[in-house]
Amino acid sequence: MKMLMVGALTLCLAWGCDDSEETPSTPDATPMTDASAGDAMSTPDAEPEGLLCGWSDDEFDWGVMIGRNMRPLALARCDGSEFTMPHAGMCTSTDAVDTENVRFSVLIMSAGWCAPCRRESEMLSEFLTDVYKAHGVEVIQVLTATEGPELDQAYCEAWESTYDLARPNFTMLMDPGNTQTGRYFPAGSLPANLIVDNSGIIQFREYGAETRLTSVTNRLDELLCENYMERCG
Repeated sequence: MKMLMVGALTLCLAWGCDDSEETPSTPDATPMTDASAGDAMSTPDAEPEGLLCGWSDDEFDWGVMIGRNMRPLALARCDGSEFTMPHAGMCTSTDAVDTENVRFSVLIMSAGWCAPCRRESEMLSEFLTDVYKAHGVEVIQVLTATEGPELDQAYCEAWESTYDLARPNFTMLMDPGNTQTGRYFPAGSLPANLIVDNSGIIQFREYGAETRLTSVTNRLDELLCENYMERCG
């Protein structure tokens, strides 16, 4: 009998001795799996973090060829402030045109050691910034530096002043290590020019040729005519 009581006590300790029916407990919160975490944390119809104006933040979408998505850009102006692409001016309606409403961005990659870049810079105001400011075109010149004079704020400001580039639709940027713009042209192949639309698609690309901006302006005219019925013919 004593042995039976000991055995029953052992079973009671192991399995519990409450003779009432067990009621499942209600957890404080539903366990969150990877899938449910995504559903719980996302906001319906919200733009995914990192996107602006329809630009892609997926590196698999980015490329350097015409028709590919441009990689987002973040560089310093001559005064040290940051300039980013995309920016809010690309998100506004393209029906009205002013310096805050960007349809197309022209990127001119240049360097101090590049003689064709200097000649191209002399024509920027007359053939590009002034002519296209009424058509929603912003012009961005990026100074790169892999050799030659040190690229700093003073050098950047002197370049902008020398070529009279302080215009409402013009931005001067610095890429001292050539880390963000060098992917668009082979080493030493300057000047290099891009046209990007306000959704981030590369519409034009050239490098290593001195065309006196004619290829850039011709393509801009085509894009403006095709999309907005402006500068046709």
